[in-house]
Amino acid sequence: NLDDLARENLELYAPELEMQVIDSAEGGRAVIFADQDGYDAGRLLLGIQGPHHDYERPVSNGMVYSQKIEPTEHGFIKHYYLAEEAHVLMSQTIHYRTYRWSEALALLSAHGFEHDAQAEKSSHFIAFRKV
Repeated sequence: NLDDLARENLELYAPELEMQVIDSAEGGRAVIFADQDGYDAGRLLLGIQGPHHDYERPVSNGMVYSQKIEPTEHGFIKHYYLAEEAHVLMSQTIHYRTYRWSEALALLSAHGFEHDAQAEKSSHFIAFRKV
């Protein structure tokens, strides 16, 4: 089981880190990691990202890094590539599931988290706290 293997591997590197897996009714899955850092173990910060877009950039030695975005009904698929001339050296595909704000609040609330706007000190994260 991949979940058990990930937990065993994580235990070797961060024995005090707690992990909670949340499954949505629509088939989505999120993993929440918690670590006591001396501040507040009951907080959750989710990173905010802007819109994803296709692009292509040279990296080194004539290689080019690129990504291609495909919209889906519930999010998008992102294809990553590293190529040298016309030869693809590496590729990776990730399926992203996105949620409307009301859906995200309901999913997190079902697992004991509520939005904590007062804790948001940066435009890079949305803060939640365990209730």
